[in-house]
Amino acid sequence: MTRMFPALRARPGRELDIPGQITFAIGLVLVLYAAVEGPESGWTTLPVILSSGIGLCFLVGFAVVELGAKSPIFDLTLFRNRAFTVGSVVAVIGILAFLGACFATSMWLGPVQHQGPLRVAVPFLLLQGPAFRLIPVVSRLLHRVAPTWLLTSGFVLMSVGCLLCTRLDVTDAGLSAFVVPDLLIGVGFALCVSSVTAVALDSVPPQLAGMASATTNMLRDLSFALGPAVVGAVALSKAGTAFSSNLDGAGLPPDHLGAARGIAAEGGPIAVNSLPPGAPGSAAHDLALDALGSGFSNAF
Repeated sequence: MTRMFPALRARPGRELDIPGQITFAIGLVLVLYAAVEGPESGWTTLPVILSSGIGLCFLVGFAVVELGAKSPIFDLTLFRNRAFTVGSVVAVIGILAFLGACFATSMWLGPVQHQGPLRVAVPFLLLQGPAFRLIPVVSRLLHRVAPTWLLTSGFVLMSVGCLLCTRLDVTDAGLSAFVVPDLLIGVGFALCVSSVTAVALDSVPPQLAGMASATTNMLRDLSFALGPAVVGAVALSKAGTAFSSNLDGAGLPPDHLGAARGIAAEGGPIAVNSLPPGAPGSAAHDLALDALGSGFSNAF
């Protein structure tokens, strides 16, 4: 392989960057834990605060270590390259948006509308199916079309699809409203997923292509982890605020009002939305459903 592609051969004197690997791994794991646990346990709980604080300290330590390392695992000077920096930011935001849209769709149909597993799975044929069909086509197009054009086109399609999702009616249990937006998001993702790496590779010297590719893949995986956490935090926070503000003026019987308020304090409006008919607090079901619809529309 190195005979065919000399630029891929490791540079002389290259060594393992053990301090960089340790500081980055610990920092990333702690920050991801805080991002995933925050929406569930609360952002002000001690484990979340400690995880985020210590994780950020380790990531700062990683940057310091890399700046002085003889053989850095990640050359931070790559970010002096404007094209690479913009491509990295785009990778994080775009992939986060795709998985966030998938998560919001599953929550909308599942815990919010209580639809069956098979019906929940149908929109994912449109969200993820196009990638299996189009990625080989996109790989060939990358030899003829500038990857930035494919990347931009993909993000435009995803944006339009998410914008259409903001107009979904939470009281409508039909699946037809998902067809066009989910197909746009799915096709857009198919155009983006290979183009992100191509843009990164085109923006750096050949000897740094491996590092640039690995960094882009790492950022893409990071976005996959952050997507549900960010979207869930936005949606459930918005829903909780809307439910609380509308609860007092809803004219519910006192026993249902108190129960709904207590259940929402423990599990949010999604817990109220799951109450069986006749249970204490179930009279607030419609309020909870409307609040969740507003929250996930906001997330889209």
